[in-house]
Amino acid sequence: MNKFCLAILLFIVTIANAKASADTLIAKLINTISKEVVDPKAKFYYLHEFGGVPKFDKYDLNELKGITKAQEIPLSDFVKNVAIDTGRIIWSDYNIIKAKVAREAPVKYTNSYRIIRHLPFKTPDSVMRSYRNKGIIPVREKSGYSAQQLKIEEAKAIEQYEKSFSIEEKHFYHFTKPVFSSDRTFVLIGLNDSDRGCLYIFKLVNGEWAKVLRYKCWVA
Repeated sequence: MNKFCLAILLFIVTIANAKASADTLIAKLINTISKEVVDPKAKFYYLHEFGGVPKFDKYDLNELKGITKAQEIPLSDFVKNVAIDTGRIIWSDYNIIKAKVAREAPVKYTNSYRIIRHLPFKTPDSVMRSYRNKGIIPVREKSGYSAQQLKIEEAKAIEQYEKSFSIEEKHFYHFTKPVFSSDRTFVLIGLNDSDRGCLYIFKLVNGEWAKVLRYKCWVA
């Protein structure tokens, strides 16, 4: 093997090892920080296959500058790296413990109890199930029900609806692409459930990721 071929081979091996190291770092990150949002009772969790780049710009930088916990964080790194990162991450490419990666929520669940349909009392069970499968809570209603009785029937329907889903089926998580600081000791990532979420900043301390800051939380 001549020197040129050897140099090419070494270059390829170096790139492959660097990618493997980065993949391991990201998988370890998710396996650790997912505990911030995933119910500990869940045997597994559903995770959206794709993660986009989180939104973080100079306005976030200015807002966080005055927070004591943010003083050690290289916020300008995040602003710069977010601005130049246009790709997305595919979570199925990583060995993430307990995660079942999917493009859509396998089960249609809603915790918005405003989505209720009143149906005739003799509505077949198959029709009732079809509504539940669409994320709608059906309530059988007899003619002449008082407002109070209707509320009782709605409460029963909600209880039945909740019991029909496992812990795992009630959540569909969306994690953004992690954005690292230049020295890869800090990371910015969005951890979101179906109806709530936050941006998080973690720090690598003695080989483990520790939460430094939770920011920009939202609730649907």
